[in-house]
Amino acid sequence: MRRLKLPAARCAGSSNGIIELKKTSGGESSICREETSDIRSHSPRPATRDQAIVFENYGRQAAGNVLAGRFRWIFWLVLPAMVMLADGRFSRSEEHKGIVAFAEGEVRKQPPASEMWENAPVQSAVNSGEKVRTYQLSRAELELIQLDIIRLAPKTTILLDRLYEETREKKLATSIKVEKGEIWASVHEVNAETEFDISAPVAAAAITGTVLRMTVRDDSTTQLKVYKGEVKISHAPEKPDHSPKPSGKPVQIEGPKPIQGPREVSLDEWVYIIKGMQQITIDPKGIVLSMGQFSRKDMDEQTDWVKWNKQREDIRQRRLQNMMQKRR
Repeated sequence: MRRLKLPAARCAGSSNGIIELKKTSGGESSICREETSDIRSHSPRPATRDQAIVFENYGRQAAGNVLAGRFRWIFWLVLPAMVMLADGRFSRSEEHKGIVAFAEGEVRKQPPASEMWENAPVQSAVNSGEKVRTYQLSRAELELIQLDIIRLAPKTTILLDRLYEETREKKLATSIKVEKGEIWASVHEVNAETEFDISAPVAAAAITGTVLRMTVRDDSTTQLKVYKGEVKISHAPEKPDHSPKPSGKPVQIEGPKPIQGPREVSLDEWVYIIKGMQQITIDPKGIVLSMGQFSRKDMDEQTDWVKWNKQREDIRQRRLQNMMQKRR
């Protein structure tokens, strides 16, 4: 411990007080201490005014070092929360499965088990179980966490039934139901560990890395157009739910059953594979009305909706290319 005997730098309220600097683990601190008899026996030369100012500032700095050391752990404790708050991410952000990347006009979403529709502005989150709706003269683009894109035309309603949820088979399953309206989907290549289905009231489409357009009219007539890749579309009975179920009490399982032999497939269980630049139209009863090729020169391919999607696709492809170049 160093002791500075400076009569001119006295402690406030004490005629015999002196300043002491003590080294601690957090730095140096200044304390006020009464002079002892041995100190008073000396007659040190009075400090000049400049010396008093220097040592006063030094004492303040030492006290600040102590405080900094004492509260440094609090700063590092709250820093992550400060960063997440500044970045707009807090608490439930890890649960978000996608965002509204573009919104024009009136776009709303409906949380699960709710009858209320709330606004869905750009950058708002979307999750499994939610519905998304566009109104007249409105459209939207959803960007999911796997960079898959779903765009909604005006007067469209979809249900995000499941978004990248793990099944019992340890696959990430996505299921989107188009209740009415028209969507444009751009889905990355689907591997053996993932499932991506887009369904309408009369058909279900299994996606394998595709750019497609699906239209569901008011009477449930459905048209599917595939621009790239291929889609397996079927009118088979609804698939069972393979999502993991919480464990509970043991239940009795039925024994093995004989496998059903060959049988005639009814018209309501058909399956077709639709490839690039092909389309299929299905009526409300599930009967295929037409199937075959289509051309980019068709009148239906000259609408503002199609042109807008092609522009958005070009922007998306350039962005993906930039991301790939940065990773190299």
